[in-house]
Amino acid sequence: MRDNYNCEDSKILKRFKDSISDSLLICKYCGTTLKRDEATVDHLFPVCRGGKTNEKNLCISCKPCNREKDCLTDEEYISIKDNKEELYELRNEVRTELEAIRRIRMSESKNLRFKGQKIRVPKDANGIVKISDLSIPSVFSDLPKESKIQQLRNFYEKFGRIDKPVQVKGRLIVNGYARYVLCQELNLGYVPIKRLQ
Repeated sequence: MRDNYNCEDSKILKRFKDSISDSLLICKYCGTTLKRDEATVDHLFPVCRGGKTNEKNLCISCKPCNREKDCLTDEEYISIKDNKEELYELRNEVRTELEAIRRIRMSESKNLRFKGQKIRVPKDANGIVKISDLSIPSVFSDLPKESKIQQLRNFYEKFGRIDKPVQVKGRLIVNGYARYVLCQELNLGYVPIKRLQ
């Protein structure tokens, strides 16, 4: 299963591979010593299942093992890699589950255009505005609890969108201040909104 990496993830993958000396380019899964152009960087816990692109979640693998491992975790793959029938069965189960999650995610969201770019937003959003176009009422003078921000950040990292739109009347935020703060922290430049009458 191919993952689409953003620019920053691609830089991390390149840095990781470049940091490994030629003598240590050994496939984690089959033990083959590799030439630099034969080595790939693999996610131990796949991005498609919520894995992060950081050094703790990366390893060197050969192209055949990386391709065969696909959407499995390193532990799942290592435990059954020699039993091809079981391997393909588990991989198909995981793919089916991921496809079901993708369908649910797609049904709960939609694309809106913002500055010529498609942005995935919650289904009940009816617009997107620049962060700087919104006003914060004085009742929101304190920052939201970090635990709330972290919960929203986890959703964003998993699904690639804000979970609910910020509710606004005119330019004034009525509900969803924590989501507004998260959009600022993520430097999105925009906020999905639901205009109230």
